[in-house]
Amino acid sequence: MQVLWQTFFPDNRPPPQHQPSDSLDGFYTVTPEEVLKALEAIPPNSAPGDDTLPSLPWIRLHNVRPDVLTNMTDWSLRSRTLPAILKRVLTMVIPKPGKPDYSVPKAYRMISLLPTLLKIIEHVALARMTVFAPNCLSPLQFACRKGYSLLDAVHLILEKVHKASNDKLYSSALFLDAQGAFDEVLHQRLAEIMTTNNFPPYLVDWVQSYLSDRSVRITDGAASEPSFTPIRVGIPQGSPLSLFLFSVYSSPLCHNHQRLGMDLMVSYVDDYCLLAISVSWQQNAITLTAAGNQLQLEANQGGMNFNLSKTELFHFPCRKHLPTADLPGVHFGEHHIQNNLEQRWVGVFFDKTLRASLHIEKRAAKARTTLYKLALLLKKLKPEMASRLIKATVIPALTFGLEIYTKAYINNTEVVPINMTVKAAAKIMTGGWQKAELRAICAEAGLLVPNPLIKKCALSGAARLLDRPAQHPLYSLLP
Repeated sequence: MQVLWQTFFPDNRPPPQHQPSDSLDGFYTVTPEEVLKALEAIPPNSAPGDDTLPSLPWIRLHNVRPDVLTNMTDWSLRSRTLPAILKRVLTMVIPKPGKPDYSVPKAYRMISLLPTLLKIIEHVALARMTVFAPNCLSPLQFACRKGYSLLDAVHLILEKVHKASNDKLYSSALFLDAQGAFDEVLHQRLAEIMTTNNFPPYLVDWVQSYLSDRSVRITDGAASEPSFTPIRVGIPQGSPLSLFLFSVYSSPLCHNHQRLGMDLMVSYVDDYCLLAISVSWQQNAITLTAAGNQLQLEANQGGMNFNLSKTELFHFPCRKHLPTADLPGVHFGEHHIQNNLEQRWVGVFFDKTLRASLHIEKRAAKARTTLYKLALLLKKLKPEMASRLIKATVIPALTFGLEIYTKAYINNTEVVPINMTVKAAAKIMTGGWQKAELRAICAEAGLLVPNPLIKKCALSGAARLLDRPAQHPLYSLLP
């Protein structure tokens, strides 16, 4: 446990020096409707914190006595205070899948299990904070905003790349990952950023109370620490507010990408992409070297750091010119980063041809892994329940990001892994023969065959794009 503490909760930072304001400017009384929306935003199966109390009792209480939760939430925001008992965080240690060495602390993810009452208050506060997001967040930050998604970020990158290719220009991207993003947030700097961007004083003070004087008890489900230990930095990962607060904290890095000489810089929480477009890959490598090092310097000044071991370079194809492994790399600090011929970013895979084959193969492999883990359970369930379980787990893993590639033609060879995965799922459900005709076995299992499935992904992606707000970066690209 001590190693995990030293890695995820470093105690070498000064305590926050934020001076609370007495101003209630911008505050308005919490209503039962706000609390109801907060309750509806909490998933029914959301894990409770140390109090072991799930959301259902609170929902029933609010149905009978809506004034109780409303008054508690109103008191917390009006007084800009959270009781210490709500800041006792049970932190679950979860191994990250596919890591080669689980003796290394970074092979694990720390998820905060918060008291449900705190989640309710958080959701009310979050709804009020998001009103001020346009003042603070860059249009190219794609997390925690209505009408924005991580696939939008990928879509925007590829649209820029395709347009550049049509203009006979070369595109290259540097992908960066903020190291220990949530665990390294400095509370005082977050307060300064919120104040600068005109968040009401009561919300700034409440966030400081929310983050300060927290205590953590680490558990892996089998063993846990005997008591709670105070922590002085960071944001609880897994809370409703964590993604939004980190987006606010990192927002100064994301504004005005032209200062770095970049054609585009997008981010999704702690994942960043710098895109350079010029007359050659060699020129792009020079530009990305300068921009990457400048961004690292600015991040360090703001208490952030990029993980050099996870920084990757990818040269995109230009018409019939395909990149090779020996193209110029990027010098990032003391590290030299070579060009990748295959790239993964936020769950989407690219290869040097920008065809869909690599992405489909990788997503199909992930979906089949999920399917085989569920195989015994699926055989015991009724067909209707088994079909629902596959549609909720296997199909999303298989089709994630597929809409990015449906603009280009997906040929019969590229669709084979999808056929195999869907057929394997149908076979497990129905017990059908391996040589059974695909349409027949899918119809019996209640699953879509691949071609309609791909078309459904394309239509869903198109519908989401058409629903984007006017200030969305993709809006200007719509027909």
